Amino acid sequence: MTHTLRTTWSRIWAVVRKQRLDREFDEELTTNLELLIDEGRRSGMSEADACREALRKLGHPESLRESHATRGACQ
Repeated sequence: MTHTLRTTWSRIWAVVRKQRLDREFDEELTTNLELLIDEGRRSGMSEADACREALRKLGHPESLRESHATRGACQ
């Protein structure tokens, strides 16, 4: 019985922890993208050009999220 409860608790905790880590990753990704866009605009780029350059430097958010999810599954 104790083993079953520990296993169940461990699985629930893993799901909660993964959701929190994913949310933190998304927040950090968004912040970095916004900072790069602001940097581009300050250097004289249009909003669209700054956004394209930020995506070029950082990488596409969906690809980064997928890479993050895959890496997390392997650890």
